[in-house]
Amino acid sequence: MNLFNFLMMKKVILFSILAIILVSCGGVAKQFVNYTHGELLPEGKSRIYVMFKTSKILPMLSLFCNEKLIGTIDRRGYLAFDVPAGAEYTLYATTGEREGYTWNGTAGDEHFRIKAKEGKTYYIKLSFQMGTFVGKYNFEYLNKTEGEKKLKKYSQPRLNYAE
Repeated sequence: MNLFNFLMMKKVILFSILAIILVSCGGVAKQFVNYTHGELLPEGKSRIYVMFKTSKILPMLSLFCNEKLIGTIDRRGYLAFDVPAGAEYTLYATTGEREGYTWNGTAGDEHFRIKAKEGKTYYIKLSFQMGTFVGKYNFEYLNKTEGEKKLKKYSQPRLNYAE
């Protein structure tokens, strides 16, 4: 076997191992509050969907609403929850599974504010953008049509909550 064939074989093996790792590490979302997708929106409430999908290998993402941990997403998934209408809510995205964590604006963290209106559903897409030295999460508001279309591509989060 010549050197070229040997190097090509090593590359094929390496890429095969990486592909297996990526496929076997399927992302999952875990929700730690009441899951409301598919239910009628109660009077006096607003519904928030936060969707996240990336092909990059990133640390687990934690989503907070007004400093309350809503859930975590590992590479792809969504979270769905209701909030009382008429109040302002701040969504925070940060890496890691840190309960009790207070968002402090460290590199890579992001936030998004919602003034919740009664009967309205908010669709928020979360993405990851790599910077020069540090990556950053970005929130993007989607209209109803776009949000419902994207939501169909995600599987239901694992529910780590019971009443």
